Amino acid sequence: MASRSPSSGRWRSCSVASLADEIVACLAEANRIDPTHIHSMGMSAGGLQTTAISFVRSAYIASVATFSGGMPPGFVPSMQNPDNKFAALIFDGGTHDNVFGVDFKAASELYRSTLVDDGHFATICDHGKGHKIPLDAAPSVAAFFEANAFGAWPSPYVAGLPATFPTYCAR
Repeated sequence: MASRSPSSGRWRSCSVASLADEIVACLAEANRIDPTHIHSMGMSAGGLQTTAISFVRSAYIASVATFSGGMPPGFVPSMQNPDNKFAALIFDGGTHDNVFGVDFKAASELYRSTLVDDGHFATICDHGKGHKIPLDAAPSVAAFFEANAFGAWPSPYVAGLPATFPTYCAR
């Protein structure tokens, strides 16, 4: 990834995490962000990046939703802020969610178990439709983000997901 330096106009390389930092800093400076509601969501490569951001920017991430994301083999992240027990809504497309050699069902299950073992709230929504975003889940993701503010622990969903969430989400 690259960004253009505002002072020199030259391109420079940056990580997704540093780009997120710049976006959050610009919005904070302009008073256009609620620091308790900084969430991340992504699909496929974006889902993998969302997974990574949840670890390396856990100092400000409130919650995440991944669609065909998770932790592929060999990804061993460290948590920036182990005290922030953010919540994760993790979608996968079932046994046919395998693209470019990445088994997203297994990666999603590993992400969930890693988070749960560390004290986070995380649940799987296996929609079984392969490598796709289930559009029926959009209202549930919005509700999940609204309910899971930064530092709000335990998650309000620890006792179970609302009945309005898709039936393929683990209760």
